[in-house]
Amino acid sequence: MYCEGTARLNRTKYERATSAKQTLENKVTRSEMDIREITVAGQKLRIATSAGSAGSLPLLVFNGLGADLEVFHGFAREMGEFGIGILTFDVPGIGGSSVPVFPYRFACLAHLANDVLTALGIQGQVNVAGMSWGGALAQEFTY
Repeated sequence: MYCEGTARLNRTKYERATSAKQTLENKVTRSEMDIREITVAGQKLRIATSAGSAGSLPLLVFNGLGADLEVFHGFAREMGEFGIGILTFDVPGIGGSSVPVFPYRFACLAHLANDVLTALGIQGQVNVAGMSWGGALAQEFTY
């Protein structure tokens, strides 16, 4: 009797988890982020952009250590509701970006982010945000 109840409980948890995962996957596929690869300073980078309203400053977002740009799909969708376009990229060695020959330090990654903006034709000011480790990188970028 105990085993049957446990099996039924575990099956219900699995069904709920599977349903939640499918819901999340459906939301991710509806995201309006344009994901592509570019080469900047000899480094292949996977970037994602979403369009904002005309005249609004783009938001450069840095992800946390070990997280790839997919973490920002929902965020990009929500920011789009306010007319804010975002730009994010997988830092070298994370997600779809190639592994660097030497480890990057924050200062080098901040310069790389500036080079990404230049390569995309973004000039002037941008708003900057970061999640976790990316928050420290955002601070270095603004410095």
